[in-house]
Amino acid sequence: MDGRLDWLEHDSGGEDYGFQNFFDSIDTRVMGRGTYEFVAASGEWPYEGKRTIVLSSTLNNRDVAEHLVGKLEILSMEPVDLVEL
Repeated sequence: MDGRLDWLEHDSGGEDYGFQNFFDSIDTRVMGRGTYEFVAASGEWPYEGKRTIVLSSTLNNRDVAEHLVGKLEILSMEPVDLVEL
């Protein structure tokens, strides 16, 4: 794996293969620092109305992009520990 996330921006048009139905059915999105930084840099936040948790041992709430303050939580824990919350 090369760590690239450019595939997130690819919109092939047409069929979404159930993605929108899946997205509508969840209430919380969990991502790591790399994904957060990639999405935050786009200037647009596609997860309005969804609880968003960023798992990172190096980020804290002071690092949140200004346009995203109040729209996500940064937690420093392992994913397995998050499941136990």
